[in-house]
This record gives sequence, C-alpha cells and structure tokens, in this order.
Amino acid sequence: MNNLNIDETQAAGGAGILFKYAKVRLKEEEFFIINKKIEGVKFLIETSPEPGGFFHKVNELSSKFGIVNTNLTSLADVIAGFSKLKLEHSMIHKFINEIILFGKEKGGLEFQNILFKVFSNLNIKHPIIN
Repeated sequence: MNNLNIDETQAAGGAGILFKYAKVRLKEEEFFIINKKIEGVKFLIETSPEPGGFFHKVNELSSKFGIVNTNLTSLADVIAGFSKLKLEHSMIHKFINEIILFGKEKGGLEFQNILFKVFSNLNIKHPIIN
C-alpha cells in the first residue's frame, strides 16, 4: 500500500477494517482461507478502529433484536472506520483494489475470487470489481 501515500497506522487500520467486514460477511471456511493465506489478519482486525457513530449504534441495537446487518450499515461502518483514520471514504476502493491484487499474488485466482465476492457487496465503484 506504499503507493497510496498513507502512513503505516492508516494502512494497517484500513486493511483491518476491511478484513473485519470480510469476516462478518464470509462463510467461516472462506474466512479461514484468508486468515491462513495472509499473515497477521487477526492482528489487523483486533487493532483496527471501531467504527462508532450513529449507524454503528443502529447496527448494535438491531442485532440485539435479531435483525441482520444491512449493507448500508456495514458500508457506513467501513466509512466511519476510515474517517477515524483520517482517510477519505474515496480511499476505500483503493484499499480494496490493493487487497484483491495482494490476495491474487498470495493465494491465486480462487483466493482473489473470495475477496472479490465479499468486497463487491460494498457496492463501491472501482476498476477491479466494476
């Protein structure tokens, strides 16, 4: 992520937020593949900022009543997390592209497709997914 002109904290935090999103959205066995192929994913997730904000509170309340997360809330959480890192929401697609390309390098096309699947749910326009 050197070409994104961000510091290490922002790079690790942004990646952690997106891997946290992936962990919630993927089947357990799919996320296991990510965790196995990319060293340090657990650490990135644990050290990424919590999103906070209005949509995060709505998500917490709705989950207490058995209502499943919506894409809007999940995207809002990703945006809120990036905001805490002082990253514009326009950086999300750049992070996703870097993660997908890195995923292909680390685990091949099947692994890249798992990442593609989960991040295409964010409905963010970027070159690889759209």
